[in-house]
Amino acid sequence: YRRTGFTEAVLTRECPCPGVVIYQPRQGFRYGSESFWLAGFALEESSAQTALDLGTGSGIIAMLLASRGLSVCGLELRQAWTTCGEKSLQESEVSSRVQLKIQDVASEGSERADLIVSNPPFFSAGDGPSSPDPWRAAARTESTATLPIFLQRASQALKERGRVCMVMPS
Repeated sequence: YRRTGFTEAVLTRECPCPGVVIYQPRQGFRYGSESFWLAGFALEESSAQTALDLGTGSGIIAMLLASRGLSVCGLELRQAWTTCGEKSLQESEVSSRVQLKIQDVASEGSERADLIVSNPPFFSAGDGPSSPDPWRAAARTESTATLPIFLQRASQALKERGRVCMVMPS
């Protein structure tokens, strides 16, 4: 796990719902209740079979959607999430329905889905409070992909009659 900066000692193992195991850093950015709210909201009135999670991080939202039967692809910029994602997939019963890719949302992609979800970083670089923790800072502050780029990628990946669900600032 040294290749991504993690050791077993700095990861926690969470079981947020049956069949789903999530590994994440013990300190720094960790998923919160908005992950469950977004997944629940996205599944309301939805007949989606496929989903794309933009900026998946630990993969929690992708895994929650997969636990409800969807085939999900999660895209994440930060290579450091690889260790968590690999360990989570190894231990989760939903792993056959989840693909986690290291890919910048700002880059072109061929993924298409009935449902697009994202809890994107929505503070512009240099604006608002910045966390001293690099994980939290990356989760909250735009880097290569701005909020408009997340929206553009979502619209390009959305299949006809699909749905985009995102956590947005008020």
